[in-house]
Amino acid sequence: MSKKKVTKKSTINPTKSTIVASSAKGSSTASISKSKPEGLLFNKTTYMYILGGIGLMVIGFFLMAGGHNDDPNVFDESVIYSTRRILIAPMFIIAGLIVQVLAIFKK
Repeated sequence: MSKKKVTKKSTINPTKSTIVASSAKGSSTASISKSKPEGLLFNKTTYMYILGGIGLMVIGFFLMAGGHNDDPNVFDESVIYSTRRILIAPMFIIAGLIVQVLAIFKK
């Protein structure tokens, strides 16, 4: 039986470590390299898309807000069920959510 010599090398650089296994007689060497990602999780454009999506949702919520009656005893359907509140505001909110999802998956 031949004895195999295993050596471990670790570098000073904390982002990359290498383990090298070699045999005394053979010329085969196995190398495993692990690298740690550096910096932020997303880049600048991704954060800009995220802020844009938040902006679209805020615009949608502002479009949905408001609308009061002068007389609290009178129900005015045109104020509550207006096109702005029922159609346009939810479209802005959904568009903002879609931009958020696309920004997260874009890398």
